[in-house]
Amino acid sequence: MINIYNTTDNNVGRPKINYINNMAQIRSKQIKDFLTTVNWEATTQYEIPNTADIKTYVDGEVSAVNSDNVSEIARLDGELSAEISATNADVTALEGAISTEKA
Repeated sequence: MINIYNTTDNNVGRPKINYINNMAQIRSKQIKDFLTTVNWEATTQYEIPNTADIKTYVDGEVSAVNSDNVSEIARLDGELSAEISATNADVTALEGAISTEKA
């Protein structure tokens, strides 16, 4: 934690927090400038992705998973309906056999 009341940059005589903020702003600008020069179609492990590119990638992956889930749910729903119909037909046949046997 930085004590902004007692910590000063002795060379300049101003609070060190201003110096740190300025350095952070410079670093942010350097990163922003760097990120616009990267070809994200051919990145390496040494390049830093920006948040917009990460969001686009993640949104695409989430959309693909959601699409797969919707089609899988529809497939399972169809299979379940078929099983329910087959079970109902079996129950109807058993009920018919039982009633015939009782008669």
